[in-house]
Amino acid sequence: MAGKLKEYSNIRTFKKRNKQFNIGLLIFGVIFIYLIVTVFTYLTKNHVIRYEVREGSILKDNSYSGLVLREETIIPAAAGGYLNYYAAEGSKVAVGQNIYTLSEEKIPYDENSLQSEEAVLDQEDTAQFLMQTQNFVENYDSNRFSETYSLKTGLESILQNNSSIGKQMYLDSLIQGGTISGLSLFQTPDDGIIQFSQDGYEGLTAEQVTLAHLQKKGYSRQEFTNNQKVKAGDPICRLITSESWQIVTVLSDDTAKTLLESKANAVKLKMLKDNENIWAGIRIEKKEDAYFAYLTFDHSMIRYAGDRYLDFELILEDQSGLKIPKSAVVEKKFYIVPTEYITASGKTNESGVLKKKKKNTTEFVAADVYYANEEEGISYLEQSSFEEGDVILEPESQDTYVIGKTKTLKGVYNVNKGYAVFKQINVQAESEEYYVIQSGSSYGLSNYDQIALYGDTVRENEIVLE
Repeated sequence: MAGKLKEYSNIRTFKKRNKQFNIGLLIFGVIFIYLIVTVFTYLTKNHVIRYEVREGSILKDNSYSGLVLREETIIPAAAGGYLNYYAAEGSKVAVGQNIYTLSEEKIPYDENSLQSEEAVLDQEDTAQFLMQTQNFVENYDSNRFSETYSLKTGLESILQNNSSIGKQMYLDSLIQGGTISGLSLFQTPDDGIIQFSQDGYEGLTAEQVTLAHLQKKGYSRQEFTNNQKVKAGDPICRLITSESWQIVTVLSDDTAKTLLESKANAVKLKMLKDNENIWAGIRIEKKEDAYFAYLTFDHSMIRYAGDRYLDFELILEDQSGLKIPKSAVVEKKFYIVPTEYITASGKTNESGVLKKKKKNTTEFVAADVYYANEEEGISYLEQSSFEEGDVILEPESQDTYVIGKTKTLKGVYNVNKGYAVFKQINVQAESEEYYVIQSGSSYGLSNYDQIALYGDTVRENEIVLE
């Protein structure tokens, strides 16, 4: 028995420990929950693309089409026969220079006859071709696309001149060989630019131009071609003899009145054919119940020598201000109240109105003024701050006004502070994608403000995330 007691006496008992509070686990849990909430909020919130407002400009322009008048004469055929041109169309010719041939039979043309070894680009033409191309590549500016057209014109001139030389050499060989019966050369009677067409407007003066001419009623053009059979005295080409030329067009009433009031004697044009900007003298005259504009030039005639009608933009003003994308602009409706009803809180200096309550008591209701039209004497208030039919009091009198009338403002959402605030805009000019708006308004935008790029994706006071 004593042995058993001794055996049991070796058994030890331990006190049960109390579980301790794990602060680390709690902190980890809180952080984990916070991360889950943050990620969920980020994924479900509206993400707004921001746009930084910057100063910019838009050209105010007006598109027109006009009739081109020049000093030009028609050269008649000196004899009958088959006509072929010795000079290149659009080239400058001097008095007495060979410009066409006449023969008793057609002249056969083929690629081999016009592409002799002597007709390839010589060293000087090749160098000029490469130099123009290299200059264009080195100085390329995507904002000045018109330079592409200038390059095109320059290269075409080199190639056309070379092609003309090959043709001249071929005709010379036929004359010397005597293989074409009666083939003879004829010269120009004057200096000028040669064109192979006529339209009957060669003798037209600016004073004779009518609305019918500008509307192209009955207009037709005759092209002269190689191997065309002509009789003595038939027209064969047109010679432009002066660098001075005109465009006659009809202006809109507003544009004409603006120019007349400013007493402008020169205007800037952008030619849509090649996007070149050029200056012109201008004279405006009213006839046929329309404002006719006579635009005069003393340069660049050769660029448009082949055109009787030209499309152009009349650039009247370079409008500057704050430039914003059209996608940012929205329209919002507001309650309008007389400006004299707007007051300020004595405690917080917030703007607002005195709202009439029951038992002839009043309550100050804070309300931001989104725009105040001084000429009309009205202020624009947020609709959510009031209900239709609310009565407000003028602070300096007992006059009352019933809220109900609304007007719409055009504006954008400013997101500088992380939430959307509507800002009124005053559009000064526009293009296809942008507005130029007035700057310096106490209710509008400032340079470097952040706005929502797509205004229809946000609402007033909405918290916005990038």
